[in-house]
Amino acid sequence: MVKLGFSVQGNYGLSMDQVMTLLAEAGFSAISLGWKRDEDLEETVRLAKAHNLELQSLHGPVRGIAALWNPDPEISGPLFQDFMQAITDCARFGAPLLVVHSWYGKEYTFCEDSLYFDNFEALVAHGTRLGVSIAFEHLEGPEYFAALMDHFKDNPTVG
Repeated sequence: MVKLGFSVQGNYGLSMDQVMTLLAEAGFSAISLGWKRDEDLEETVRLAKAHNLELQSLHGPVRGIAALWNPDPEISGPLFQDFMQAITDCARFGAPLLVVHSWYGKEYTFCEDSLYFDNFEALVAHGTRLGVSIAFEHLEGPEYFAALMDHFKDNPTVG
C-alpha cells in the first residue's frame, strides 16, 4: 500500500489537533515531524496516532550542521547531543527514520582530506542499536552528502 506523507513543520495558525484532522481527511496516512531541543513531541505524536497517521520520521536540526564535521567537542558536542536525543526520540515514538542534513548554507569550502566522520559514525551506531535508520539529505554542499553516502555505502541502516 502506498503511503502519502506530510512534513509537519511549524505553526499553521491551527491547533495541532485541527492540523491532524485536516491531514487525515485529505487522505494522508503518515507524517514527519521536525525535532527541536526542548520541544515535547509526545502530544503531537499522540494526536497523529489518534488520527491514524503513522510517524514515518523525525527531521533533525538543520542550522549549524557543519559543527558535526568538527572534531572539537566544544564545537560539535551540543549539536551532536541533540542528534543523539533525536535518535532516542525516534525509537521512543516508533519512528524508524531520522533525517540528517549533510550541510547547510551556500558558503563553504570542501576539503576531502580533512573530513571528520566520527560524529556521524557514532550517530549511525546509536541509531543501529535502537533500530533507527539515518537518512542523509542535502540542500547545499553536495560534496558533503556524497562523502557521507560513500563513507556509509555498505551500511544498510543509512541511505
